[in-house]
Amino acid sequence: MFEKEVDTRTMFQFLDQPVEDCEESNPHYKQGNIQPIDLIKDMGDLKPFCLGNAIKYIVRSRHKGSEKRDIEKAIDYLKMVLEEL
Repeated sequence: MFEKEVDTRTMFQFLDQPVEDCEESNPHYKQGNIQPIDLIKDMGDLKPFCLGNAIKYIVRSRHKGSEKRDIEKAIDYLKMVLEEL
């Protein structure tokens, strides 16, 4: 269905808790048959989505108490954009 699957398990590798633990403790991660990021990519909107999220994390990073983690999130979104170029 998709040209290239996004590896959501490594996309947020900077988190303190492994993705598997987050998914097990939060059942909303298992809803549906497709990951939202894969749907966004399939619709051709991955680049603007990722750039917007990177900007959001950078701008808000100093105000949330998790500056390093938010900058790492922004970097991961920018890496996804680079992979599409």
